[in-house]
Amino acid sequence: MKQLIIALSLILIFVANVMGQSDQMQKANDLYAKGDYENAIPVYESLVDTGLVSGPLFFNLGNAYYKTGQLANAILNYERARLYMPKDKDLDYNLQMAQNMVVDKIDKVDVFFLKRWVIAAGNNLSSDQWAYAGIAAFILLILSIAVYTFAGKSGIKRLGFYFGILMIIASSIAFAYSGAQKNKITKRNGAVVFSPTVTVKGSPDDSGTELFILHEGTRVNVTDSIGDWNEIILGDGSVGWLKKSTIKKI
Repeated sequence: MKQLIIALSLILIFVANVMGQSDQMQKANDLYAKGDYENAIPVYESLVDTGLVSGPLFFNLGNAYYKTGQLANAILNYERARLYMPKDKDLDYNLQMAQNMVVDKIDKVDVFFLKRWVIAAGNNLSSDQWAYAGIAAFILLILSIAVYTFAGKSGIKRLGFYFGILMIIASSIAFAYSGAQKNKITKRNGAVVFSPTVTVKGSPDDSGTELFILHEGTRVNVTDSIGDWNEIILGDGSVGWLKKSTIKKI
């Protein structure tokens, strides 16, 4: 009986949290629709603080920051939204518009065309969508095994066999892409510079050699961490160290 009461209490708490989040989301969206971006931002941020994550939430938050001239926060949230909506054209356009306002223009290192094609193919779907595709392919694999096992005609058995091989490949690719997309969300090595200007050092020390300067809104990738410092790499391959306080993880 005690366990039942605890379970019911947890369910009620969960339902209350969901309803509360729904009310806050509606409030934020209403403020956003009215163009009251200054007041919409803290409501959206409160939802993020509760652990709620979604592409539309980060997209609207990025738009609100962009409308209020907060460039770094806009880019940060657009980048977060892209983790959940990798092929959204409106999001890509808005992110590009924001990036055009960044002082630093980083030329990306050219990637081998085959690797670029593989990455682009993976970005066509989100992690969950790739997982659903993998599950569908696995179900079709089970059906093809059944056809191969129980079909009487050799031609149908052969068809079931080859189709099963195809579904093994398809499910493996789908689950691999799902895992890769999931890693982007969980690892989050990307970051955005939040200081107006910051000097990148050659070592994790204030007395380190000054390599180059970055400006607010520039995207970097974090490759290592020591104390209060992060090692970062830019799209053009430049490497250096920045204080953790000068960037925010995507």
